[in-house]
Amino acid sequence: MKSPEVVARVRRVLAAKTRLVGVDEMAVDQDLFAAGLDSLGAVNLIIGIEEEFDVVIPDDMLSRERTGSMARIAELVDTLLSASSGRTP
Repeated sequence: MKSPEVVARVRRVLAAKTRLVGVDEMAVDQDLFAAGLDSLGAVNLIIGIEEEFDVVIPDDMLSRERTGSMARIAELVDTLLSASSGRTP
């Protein structure tokens, strides 16, 4: 489950760390790579997400399926935050 606050923070990081245009108008489930996110932007986005949420995204979680949209990233962040606090997402 993704919280609205996490989605909003993911959107801010996406806008700040990538060259994507129109991030504020993007649907949360829009494919970021189809919208123009390239490999350098993806790396910057992941670093920004790790810094914003004070998490480390394990390499085995870095896939298009898990990081291909704002909604998926928010779900991943929720999972990581829940795991670090001992809660079930």
